[in-house]
Amino acid sequence: MKKVLFLYPLREYMQILHDNETIELMKATIDKRYRQKGYEINYLVFPDKNIIELDAYEQDKIIETDITFEAHTTPIQQDKEGNSIYKYPDNMYIQAQLGELDELVVCGFHADDCVRKTADFFTNQSIDVLVDLELTDFFRIYKQFPTFQKEKYNFANLLQNLKAQDQFYGFSKRLKERKIEDLFQESYYQKNNFKPTISIAKLVTEMEKQENKFKK
Repeated sequence: MKKVLFLYPLREYMQILHDNETIELMKATIDKRYRQKGYEINYLVFPDKNIIELDAYEQDKIIETDITFEAHTTPIQQDKEGNSIYKYPDNMYIQAQLGELDELVVCGFHADDCVRKTADFFTNQSIDVLVDLELTDFFRIYKQFPTFQKEKYNFANLLQNLKAQDQFYGFSKRLKERKIEDLFQESYYQKNNFKPTISIAKLVTEMEKQENKFKK
């Protein structure tokens, strides 16, 4: 069975999207990209924060973690570098609530933390996992890319946009010379399953046009 697991659509996290128009677009994207294509939508919440900020249809499911939001967001200790360490929900508890599945799309908050950890767990359970990066806290940025489509996720086009921005704005120096490709090596990005539909050169040309408009 095909399922989507959207992590923590809570007000505390959704406010990063800034405005209602962006939230409405995210709702429409979830619906067109997955719900209308036969995916079961599962929203994961904390038991003390069970009011979600996204539409839950009758066929959708709202499942809970084994720990509270307060427990998750309160540091339990620090590592040797002085960084705070937090407690995370039990993924086996989440899996039990999801039930049988052979394909799982993981998205929500946050792309570089809980989404990665959850995707890692389910990948290790021999489940076909895809992280939809557009439907994460980066949605407010990625929705502005010229290749963004509500109906379809194309990771290859997302990479093309990031590479074009890297080339045009010089993001590599900010990333300490790390290549864009190096950031997405995990299997759950399914890099080899997507093909770009636009060239980096064309995207850079579009960026130049936009830049010239702002200068006028």
